[in-house]
Amino acid sequence: MSLSYNLIMPVESFIPEGVTIGDLLSNSTMYDVPPYQRDFSWTETQIETFWNDIQGLKEDEGHFFGSMLFQSSKEDKKIKRVQIIDGQQRFATVTILLAVIRDLFYKSEIADIEDDTLTQQYIVKEKTKDERINKLTLNLRNKKFFYHCIQLSPYGQHNKIDYKTFEDFEKQFNGISTTDRLIEKAYNFFKEKIEEELQTKDSVEKKIKYLTDLSGLVHYSNGEEIE
Repeated sequence: MSLSYNLIMPVESFIPEGVTIGDLLSNSTMYDVPPYQRDFSWTETQIETFWNDIQGLKEDEGHFFGSMLFQSSKEDKKIKRVQIIDGQQRFATVTILLAVIRDLFYKSEIADIEDDTLTQQYIVKEKTKDERINKLTLNLRNKKFFYHCIQLSPYGQHNKIDYKTFEDFEKQFNGISTTDRLIEKAYNFFKEKIEEELQTKDSVEKKIKYLTDLSGLVHYSNGEEIE
């Protein structure tokens, strides 16, 4: 099974190298959407296509999931950061899906297993109790909503003090933008689809297996990195 990407880092030489989405999210690199890049724009049609592609994956099959273009950033010498020049919609959507899986691990009363923590570490890196670094930072117009409502978790110990529900965020900031609303709709789409599947599972063990398998489709999918 492979969820294939062409990942291109603009440097002097280009060397194809196999990479998984899990590799991208678990490494020390942080990813930024430049301020000038467009807002999150995927509608339900694109989100549903993304979901159907994942549902159709099998272990012995590959699936090309589109190209992503990265550019090295020199703004932060302490942390390796790159800018996403192309592919930010897919990267953001992967993060939204992982956030839903993380939250449903807790909601399904299986928060004692390690998968919820692993999934959260793909979304926000916690260096210390009070220091966290987002794996993905969206542009100026979406990053605040994305951080508070998607990347932070309302469950467990994952900085839930700063977490905000969609409703709380809207009240605090006197509404949300049209593109923030698309992020909310994407989250709710994935949540509804996954909850439908969980309702068909008659034991906690089967729920764990479903969520773990779904998480694995995202974490361990193969792609191609070009450097």
